[in-house]
Amino acid sequence: MERACGECWVFVEHKDGRIKQASLELMAKGREVADGLSRELAAVVLGWNIGNVAVELARHGADKVYLVEHPLLERYQVDLYCKAVSDLASEVKPDVILFSSTRVGCELAPKVAKRLRTGMTADCLDLRVDASRGLVKQVKASFGGNVMVEVVTPFHRPQIATVKPGVATPVVKERREVVVRVTPKLDEREVKVRVVEKLETQKEDNLELAEVVVAGGRGAGEEGFRLIRRLAEILGGEIGGTRPAADEGWIPRERQIGQSGRIVSPKIYISLGASGALQHVVGFRRAGLVIAVNKDPKAPIFDHADVGVVADVKEFLEALIQELEKYLNAR
Repeated sequence: MERACGECWVFVEHKDGRIKQASLELMAKGREVADGLSRELAAVVLGWNIGNVAVELARHGADKVYLVEHPLLERYQVDLYCKAVSDLASEVKPDVILFSSTRVGCELAPKVAKRLRTGMTADCLDLRVDASRGLVKQVKASFGGNVMVEVVTPFHRPQIATVKPGVATPVVKERREVVVRVTPKLDEREVKVRVVEKLETQKEDNLELAEVVVAGGRGAGEEGFRLIRRLAEILGGEIGGTRPAADEGWIPRERQIGQSGRIVSPKIYISLGASGALQHVVGFRRAGLVIAVNKDPKAPIFDHADVGVVADVKEFLEALIQELEKYLNAR
């Protein structure tokens, strides 16, 4: 698709009438991109009987909301959603389409890109703008996470990217409410998957929203993670960790923080026994106060910490927890 209308789109995910946190964050990042390119920001939301979602999006910076409703879109199905989004994009010709790097976004974005015969950059850690060329610089880690690169799509439109949750803070930015209602052409015969039964899964954690994150690396060891859980419990925080910690099974894979995991931005980030590899650091670079503990004084993690403690993680945690429990018991 060569000619673009000049709109920047954000694909919005929602559940039970509530917009997902990752989409609110992406709306904030989309607003930055749209302003940088002097474009309109449009939210694209799919479903059935979701007018309340469209109204809420106007409060989060959307100049326009494409409300795509059809009974077949009531539940997410990748083929139907892909057809609805790409058909609309073929008609309107947006300049940019952004998806969150969620399960839905990671599945849907490449299929939409393929139908529109354009490129796509996955798992971006930031988006910047080259206003003079009308390009979105899609920033992501590469070469094993050792370098950051900027990817651009200079010859095809739309420019499509998935963006990691946690790279922006949702903002309330009232705009005039312009809702464009769209009824996609979908056919029951296009339904390839039918929901037979819906099972309750584990509740989503609040890692991206946590004000305190206590994270461990390989240096913490299995015993260290027992203490990390206790410290997080005392501080009312969430637990995270590095990829090696997830590989060892000390934390669930979904609590891995970094390039191939989650992006967090707590007020306090406590790193215990992590070396400070770039792949991990990009996951907490927006944190407020960073406290790092490592027995190696030359560990790179100290280059990214506001407070550094050279100590054995287990000994440090035992002493800190003991003092905190004394304090709590004395209250």
